Amino acid sequence: MEITMEVYIEADIEDVFPYVNNDEKIKLWNTLMIENIYHSDAERNCRIPGTRYTSVQQISDKTYRAEAEILEFNPPYLVSVGATTKEGYSTTRYILSRSGSGTLVQLHSSTLPSNLFYKILIKLLGGWSTRLVWKGQFDNLKKVAEQTQYPLMKPDRSNS
Repeated sequence: MEITMEVYIEADIEDVFPYVNNDEKIKLWNTLMIENIYHSDAERNCRIPGTRYTSVQQISDKTYRAEAEILEFNPPYLVSVGATTKEGYSTTRYILSRSGSGTLVQLHSSTLPSNLFYKILIKLLGGWSTRLVWKGQFDNLKKVAEQTQYPLMKPDRSNS
């Protein structure tokens, strides 16, 4: 199963990239992410292909752990991650590009089921439900990244 989505964010690419790369910033918009557990502080701070960690996510009332690895890293344009779970192997790839006065963020996500049961399950439920979840997350990303770029102006009360 493959999903491709994109969102235009009215913010500079250098300001948007941390929201798809920095764990603390990802948690501001990705409501599924609990944490990423790195094997060392050096790996937490060194985002290069081959860096491995355990991704912990919560979907409904179930917690999932996936062994993840950074596959590609070219800031501020690209980051991709591969992850293995009992359900199969998935990749998530964010491609960022300058567009007008903002940034176009493309998501390419794919899942290779580990067995026939998960293949059928993904065929029945995966496409529309996964797309719906990603749509909500992408809406959150746009909102958070744009608010950071253009925070609400506080009224000037110095003259009152």
